[in-house]
Amino acid sequence: MNKTFTYSILQYKHSLLLREAVNVGILFYFPSEDKYQFVSGSHHRVKSIYLDFDVSVYNSIIRRIKNRLKSNYNNIFEIESNKAKSFQEYLNSNVLAEDATALQFTEPIISIDTFNNIDITVKKFSELLLPGIITAYPVEDKRNEQFLLKTYLGYILAKDKQAENKISKNRLVNYNGLTLNFDYYWKLRKGSRAKTTNLVKPISFDLKEATEIQKKSVEYFGYLELLKPYADKNDIRFDLLIAKPKDENLLNKCEEAIRRIKKAKSAKRIITESELSAYSDETVQNLVQLEE
Repeated sequence: MNKTFTYSILQYKHSLLLREAVNVGILFYFPSEDKYQFVSGSHHRVKSIYLDFDVSVYNSIIRRIKNRLKSNYNNIFEIESNKAKSFQEYLNSNVLAEDATALQFTEPIISIDTFNNIDITVKKFSELLLPGIITAYPVEDKRNEQFLLKTYLGYILAKDKQAENKISKNRLVNYNGLTLNFDYYWKLRKGSRAKTTNLVKPISFDLKEATEIQKKSVEYFGYLELLKPYADKNDIRFDLLIAKPKDENLLNKCEEAIRRIKKAKSAKRIITESELSAYSDETVQNLVQLEE
């Protein structure tokens, strides 16, 4: 005779108005074995759909859920585990309160374990309900230039959904045989007139080797030095979006790289990931000003 198990899907609900939900995890409970398993998916799927998705908050809640499951695990045996309602009460009381965050567990579902094997059941249901869950966190998935641009634009769109149609894109600088493309550009107002043009360029130092970081910083130092006459003549500031390495052993090399770039004499601004939100605020404010 096949046994039963109970599962509840953890969903991210971006907007109550839109009534959309994205599956991000599953809590399985196998009463006959007195075991549970919680599987959480990568945040990348949600981030690709909602650019303003806060990864740090998501990771914090996932850690909280895991800790609460561990600390309150004994309470699960006090309920009638074959009843979905009781399992829901356990979730609300011990794991994640209903309506507490944008992450919510669905009503539990009781299912027949046709595989009669916990590991296989968890694997099969996770593949079905959490697309891409079996794919491990990509080793080569770095905070690259596209990540920086997507994060920057995501912050902007969260503040002004029409901003993507207002901000200028792809400014190709061609000066004395040197060419360099800037992905976005906008004007900073000084007084009653819009003057300084800010050319936005992402630079990721999330690299594997210290020598790669050094080489990249020297490259951009050279660009900034050689483009100084062009910037001075056209009242331009170079706004550089910087991603630091995830490898903590390379952080010192990254700081050296940033200091090296700062020594370039052209007008510039360094914006690290932690400063992207505030920088996007400034961008949106000036885009609005230019419309008026």
